Amino acid sequence: MRRRHGFPPRKGENHPCGEFVPTGKFGRMFPKLPAFTPSVESLTDLGKAMSESTESPEGDNEKVPAGFTYLGQFVDHDITFDTTALQEIIVDPLAIRNFRTPMLDLDSIYGSGPDAQPYLYQLEDPDLFLIGTTNEQPGGGDPTIPTKLPNDIPRASSTLGIIGDPRNDENLIVAQMHVAFLKFHNKVVQGIRDGSIKLNHSTDKSVFEQARELVIWHYQWIVLFDFLGRIIDREQLEIVLKGGRRFFLFKEQPFIPVEFSVAAYRLGHSMVRGVYDYNRVFTNVPREVEGRTIPAATLRLLFLFTAKSGELGDFANIPIPSDWIIDCNTFAKLRG
Repeated sequence: MRRRHGFPPRKGENHPCGEFVPTGKFGRMFPKLPAFTPSVESLTDLGKAMSESTESPEGDNEKVPAGFTYLGQFVDHDITFDTTALQEIIVDPLAIRNFRTPMLDLDSIYGSGPDAQPYLYQLEDPDLFLIGTTNEQPGGGDPTIPTKLPNDIPRASSTLGIIGDPRNDENLIVAQMHVAFLKFHNKVVQGIRDGSIKLNHSTDKSVFEQARELVIWHYQWIVLFDFLGRIIDREQLEIVLKGGRRFFLFKEQPFIPVEFSVAAYRLGHSMVRGVYDYNRVFTNVPREVEGRTIPAATLRLLFLFTAKSGELGDFANIPIPSDWIIDCNTFAKLRG
C-alpha cells in the first residue's frame, strides 16, 4: 500500500501541545497558546475555497509565478530532511529528537556527499551529479523531439529516483526543479575547472566543496530575496533580515516551529493550480494536432510521472518522455 503525500511514517506534526515538552526536530514558538482545532467541516470548506473551478482562475497573482509554488515545496523538503535511523524512529514516533539542522543547505540535493552516498554522483567523476535521461520511446505529444535527453532525475531499474530526498520525485515540477539544481552544480564544477568562474578568495577546499558552497549561496539568495520577497510582506521581511522583531527563540538547537510547518507554510497549498502552461507541447488547454488530442497539463497528470504514484501500472511515462521536459520560462521570470 503506497503512502499518500503528507503521511509518511514520521513527520513530527503530532508534536505534543505541552509547554514543557522538549524541542527536537520540531518545536513550538508559542507553547503557552492553546492549539487551534478547527472542525472537519471548516477545513473541508477551506479546501473547497482553495480549489480552482475554472482553467483560467480569476484574480491570478501575477507577482508570484507558478513555479514558486513548487520552489516552496522544494524548500520544505530541504529544511525538514530527516535521516533518523529506523530504530530511532521506532522509539521516537513523535519525531522530537535526532533531526538534522533546519538550514538552507540543500541536503535534499547533496545528501551526505559523494563519499557517503556515491550512487548520487558520477562513478568516473564524483565531483559531478548523476543525471538521468528521458524515455527511449518518443513522447505522445510531440514524437519528433529526440529521445534519451539528459533531463530526468537518475533512476534505478525499478524506476524509483536515485536522489537525496525521495519526496522530490512526488510530482513532475519538483522533480524537474531537482534536475535543474543537479545541472547547476555540474555547470559550476565545470566553470571552476576551466576558469570561467573566478573565485574572489584563495581556498584549500576541493572543487566539489567550492561548487557546493557557491550553489548553496545562490540558493539561499533566491529564497531570501526572491521567494520570500514575493510571498510575504516585504516590510516585515526587511525588519527580520535587519535583526529586529524576533519571535523564534531556542535554548539548544534551532528547530522547525510547528506553527510554521503545520500552519503558516501551508499557504503553498492555496497557490496550487489545477492546470499549467507547462511547455510548448503541453499547455493549459487540450489541443488537437494532426488528429491527436494533446491533453492539458493538469495537476493530476503531473503527479503521474513518478514511480511513487502507483497509478501507471507499467510505468509507461517513466523516465519522462522528452516532450515533458519543463520549460522554465513558463514558471519563472528568467533574466537573460
